[in-house]
Amino acid sequence: MTPEESTYVAGIIDGEGSIMLIRFHNNQNPAPCVSISSALIELLKWIKKLQTRYLPKFICIYCKI
Repeated sequence: MTPEESTYVAGIIDGEGSIMLIRFHNNQNPAPCVSISSALIELLKWIKKLQTRYLPKFICIYCKI
């Protein structure tokens, strides 16, 4: 990811997103989760494309796009 892309995504998360620790099952430790809400579907698709390029395959994305 270029420095410009990472800076832009950080700004989007800061303005329209949140970083949480979520326990998906009662017997598991909390796991980090990043959530972004936006009315711009193109923005969400671009961020999803970046995520699949740069994060490990075990990261799960829940996305309604």
